[in-house]
Amino acid sequence: MRGWPPSRVRFRGYERRLTATRLPGLGLAVLLLILGGCDAWFGRSSAPQTPEELEAELAKRQEKLKKKEEKKPDYQVYPLQCAPYPPLAEKPAEPETRQGRRLMIKPGHWTMAGIPVQANAADLLWDLHLAAKANPRGAPSLLGPMAYWLESLTTTAVPKGQARISESPLFLPAAGSAPWVELRAVDRAQRREVYAELTAVERMPPYQYLFVVLARNPDQYGFLGQLDSFRYPLDLSQEWDDRRVLRPILLPGDRPNSLPGGGLYWTSIAGLLWDEADPGALAPAQQQALLDWLHWGGQLVVSGPGSLDLLKGSFLEPYLPATSSGSQSLGAEELAALDAGWSPRGRDGVVQVLRPVRPWPGVRLARHPEARFVPQTGELLAERRVGRGRVVVSAFALSTRDLRDWPGYDGLVNGCLLGRPPRRFRQNFSTALNWSTFQAAWEDRPLEPPARHLPELLADPNASILRVQDLPDTTVAAESPSQLDPRRICRLW
Repeated sequence: MRGWPPSRVRFRGYERRLTATRLPGLGLAVLLLILGGCDAWFGRSSAPQTPEELEAELAKRQEKLKKKEEKKPDYQVYPLQCAPYPPLAEKPAEPETRQGRRLMIKPGHWTMAGIPVQANAADLLWDLHLAAKANPRGAPSLLGPMAYWLESLTTTAVPKGQARISESPLFLPAAGSAPWVELRAVDRAQRREVYAELTAVERMPPYQYLFVVLARNPDQYGFLGQLDSFRYPLDLSQEWDDRRVLRPILLPGDRPNSLPGGGLYWTSIAGLLWDEADPGALAPAQQQALLDWLHWGGQLVVSGPGSLDLLKGSFLEPYLPATSSGSQSLGAEELAALDAGWSPRGRDGVVQVLRPVRPWPGVRLARHPEARFVPQTGELLAERRVGRGRVVVSAFALSTRDLRDWPGYDGLVNGCLLGRPPRRFRQNFSTALNWSTFQAAWEDRPLEPPARHLPELLADPNASILRVQDLPDTTVAAESPSQLDPRRICRLW
């Protein structure tokens, strides 16, 4: 039997001839539509929907339509940061998080500042201008008595779909009121200003510096800010950031980080703790900046035992005070020197000894000829002078739970890791301390004419107590010349 005569069907603008060989499939589809209805053919239930279901479906469709109509901006700019800052997240914080942020900058020091930028529409190439301002109206912050101000310019390229930090140097004059930072971005292709912002910043106190932790697991050192050795010694009862002598900055050590690439921007960093960080993650400029900072007075603390193996053959190996000569297990017998030298006495007079729950993994330190073992630590800590700086290496992990829970840990950090003199705590209207090497009480008043002697006093790298000749009963005291604050006077009694 011959099939039906050929038919013509118009579908999406073109014709197609249907022959008898295609009709059985078409007839089956029509039959299914008739028997099951369109909803059955498309997998939907033929039961009527409730008003709640209809409302939910309508809201869902409106949300999808809104997302389609919503268009991302050509670029997104996030809050201003100052190096070293935490790593850039895959999805940076929204610009609304600027409210309530505290951006602290040390006056009289150079800082590498930057803003995270994400390019959405196309590759971005712009010039970033940064300058300190004296007030919210944008008046320039003058450089001392001179009628000049400073503005930096840096060119940054951001590929489409990526987020990067656009950085530029920033100098905050030492004198002046509460500062502001103005940033302007000029698109080099369009030759016009595409972004501008005026951000309020806070001045770091003169006695406060940064302490950077570069570790594989930096969160293990979140307790550092609670140590008395990191807090303001005149009032240990306060928990504010302003009441800290050292502000911890925790950075991951297994990937590129935000450490500045020039020694000029390291002057606000007092110490660096290295715990199993990858030396290859630092760019060559960062490595050179770290070495310059170390030779000019920085303190590097290396936490063992894994860090010593990772630093073999690295840029830091020539400056280490000791290397690993093999592993060892550290129990109560091996830790007896630490226990005897740094275990404090409680109020009842009982010594609060160090007793590990289980032996710690450690290494045997092979001392460098120019280094020495830290007193009252046995052979578990070694130190070495590098230029004006200092490197300390431990045979055990400084983040060990038993060590952190030990009451003598703060004294170990103060005396061994930071190299400060012993302390004597006293209770007055607030909890404070004195250095036990001399009796002193701090007073706040401006330094008088003897200030002219400060340059020659600061030139002495071994000065721990600096005496001003014009005032025989007055002594300027500082743990290191780099931390000297001319506005703080120490009067002997």
